[in-house]
Amino acid sequence: MIPSSRPDWLYQSVVIDNLDKVQQECFEIFKKYYSDIFQGKGLTIHYIDREILKQEAPAYIAAIDSLGLLDRWSTSIFVGTQGQNRETDSRIHIDNPDWTHRCYAFNMPVVNCESSWTAFYKCIEEDLDSTLIGDQDNYKVARVYKTESCQEIGRLPASQPAWVNVSTPHRPVTSNDSIRLLISTRFWPEIHDYFDEAK
Repeated sequence: MIPSSRPDWLYQSVVIDNLDKVQQECFEIFKKYYSDIFQGKGLTIHYIDREILKQEAPAYIAAIDSLGLLDRWSTSIFVGTQGQNRETDSRIHIDNPDWTHRCYAFNMPVVNCESSWTAFYKCIEEDLDSTLIGDQDNYKVARVYKTESCQEIGRLPASQPAWVNVSTPHRPVTSNDSIRLLISTRFWPEIHDYFDEAK
């Protein structure tokens, strides 16, 4: 059931017992299949082939199954930042203007997530002349905000697996020039009921 109002929490931390194995599997997949996706960009968002994950990342699949949501697993995305453009490319955004359709992401760190955060903001004005970095169709609906109209309201350490409320304006913030990589998992139908049951 869809709640009557948009969730106001920013994130909820989750303990993943086999996190080190998940990280190892996902980084091997990244190096094997997706190592060239940055192409000089500071922020990259790239969808991962589900069949590759099923075949080569059993610990990742087990982690999703441990949430009781394997049957609703929809997509998995590499979210990365790298290099000198990481701050200017990492725009403050929401993933979808319709929070009932896209509200929750389950994020796990893959590599170099220390001294890195997901920052959350209260924003006033959209940046109508800007689009989110990343050229894949599902992200063309994202909304970007003018930085000067935003005030930071919280931070999640990127090294901590967590549910993230992607209907709240957010962006990656990192002091690391090296590749910083997360894997973000989405579910469908959107899992409003999962959080209702957790109350």
